[in-house]
Amino acid sequence: MDEMVYNIPDLKRFMIRTGMLRYDEEYLRLGLEPSDEGWFYKERYDELAEFCEIYPQYHLISLPGGPLYLNRSISDCWMYHLAKGDRDPGLIHDPFREEGILIGIMYY
Repeated sequence: MDEMVYNIPDLKRFMIRTGMLRYDEEYLRLGLEPSDEGWFYKERYDELAEFCEIYPQYHLISLPGGPLYLNRSISDCWMYHLAKGDRDPGLIHDPFREEGILIGIMYY
């Protein structure tokens, strides 16, 4: 079966909709310290996945490479962000495709 996703090519809109956290006091309040750039590298995946199990109001955004953001938890991606907004795993940010529903494009 083909995967159906909804692409939001504007990163700011994607961040707002998914509730993606930025490197600020919220991470520090949660007891997490991302890289200086504000993300978590793949070596921290298990820690983040466990954090999301303990605090289900949070979820992971996975970055498999390049400017692609997937609103779902995928192990062994390049880096991750935490979020606490729309959890729809069909939401993506792919700046090279137009906005809207994409069918048949595999994003994992």
